[in-house]
Amino acid sequence: MTQTTTKLSTLTGFSGQGTATGGAVNLPSYGAEADFDILDDQLWVLKDEGANQYVNDQAGHGHEHSIVQCSNEQFATAWRSNNSNQSNRIYWTIIPFQVDLNTGAVTKGVCSTAENSSSTSVSTTFGCGPGHTNPTSATVQNIPANSAHLNLYGRMHWSGSYNCMNWGGYINTASNSVQSMGRNSNSDYSASYPHPSSGTWVMSGGKTHTAYYHMVGYQQNSYIYQTRFEYASAAPNYNTNNQLSTYTSSGGAYPVPQTWDCGWDHHAGYWHHNTGSDYSFGLISATGDVNNINTMQGCWPKQWNRTSYPITPFRMAEDKTVWMNNDTGEYYTQDPSATSFQQSTGSPLQMDAANFKRYKEVTPSSWNKYEKPIRSPQTQNAKKTLYTSQWWKDGFMVKKYTLDDSNVFEMEYAYANPYIAKPGSLPGNNSFGYGWAGTNNNILVTAERQNHKIRVRTYDLSKMFISMGID
Repeated sequence: MTQTTTKLSTLTGFSGQGTATGGAVNLPSYGAEADFDILDDQLWVLKDEGANQYVNDQAGHGHEHSIVQCSNEQFATAWRSNNSNQSNRIYWTIIPFQVDLNTGAVTKGVCSTAENSSSTSVSTTFGCGPGHTNPTSATVQNIPANSAHLNLYGRMHWSGSYNCMNWGGYINTASNSVQSMGRNSNSDYSASYPHPSSGTWVMSGGKTHTAYYHMVGYQQNSYIYQTRFEYASAAPNYNTNNQLSTYTSSGGAYPVPQTWDCGWDHHAGYWHHNTGSDYSFGLISATGDVNNINTMQGCWPKQWNRTSYPITPFRMAEDKTVWMNNDTGEYYTQDPSATSFQQSTGSPLQMDAANFKRYKEVTPSSWNKYEKPIRSPQTQNAKKTLYTSQWWKDGFMVKKYTLDDSNVFEMEYAYANPYIAKPGSLPGNNSFGYGWAGTNNNILVTAERQNHKIRVRTYDLSKMFISMGID
């Protein structure tokens, strides 16, 4: 008897080329694979962008940001670095760069740095990520025109003692440089400046409502608090706080990703340890209001693990978000302006078996729990369509989700493995460490730290998008 060899692709059980080869099953209609070409690959030290020697020499020791963008050619990332050898300082540096709309060529900009008073001691994880953007030509909710904001929050030394400091700054389309940046020293962790338990900044508002940032963490008694900061062109300023639980120090927030240029109010979710055996879930509305909903099992009855939070949000429209349980296929819809679900708590909707099987094959990573949109979702014939992206098995995954007017949520197909013809891995796998450039936003931009240097690469995804019907 001759044994048939089966060739598998990154989608389990399917042939790598979408054809029945060596006994493998044909790639299904919801899957696709393709190749894409690299356009540019630039590597430089921060001193090449104007950083001082102290920053440049220690840039490889610290924490890196995701990418932000304020146009389809102007980008920035940021790094925290510690220099204990020469200056005894903590530095936070914003690193701007541009990408040519047509060729994908990368041009480095001029970076700017803020620093603490003294010492390099850091005691915690950091909250950092993309901040508020304003794609319009006028100031909106105090956010400068055509700008993108970055910020950092963490517990570190200031004048000889630990403080929960926050840092911030922004870029715009006027030049390939930083427009403003700064930091607030604050105080050690308290109800006003909580310890960043899971290290995630989230946002609310920014269009019709005040632009806020939110941090969920614990104060000196280990009670979980949510603290709200108001947008500022440099570091955000404390606004208010409220207590979420009196149990333990575990808690964190969920960003609801949206494209940088959609111009919508942000909103978010959060989780926290409620009792010894339960996590709870809550919502932060577009107005910046907060509401504890229920325990995880109280929200998603099929969830067997009472102390996990396998939830992914999908922004399907300006007025509609889906909160999906990756373990059970249960989901709710929410109007971002509200602090409650549109279904009764404890009675979620359920993704059908075929769609949930596909969804489970390519769920978001257990660390990130979110997917980055490629385009702002569109509504046509009462059906909302969203394309998302994430790193997947050393390649790049694009997925298409739809939600109809009856709130039926489906994943129609997935896309994986950019290196069929030229095997290799896609670099820069770090949370939101990529963006979209080009006239049609079809140039993938990645940024990563390599020792004390920054490496920016661009790729042409035109063929990939065309094959999926993405304009």
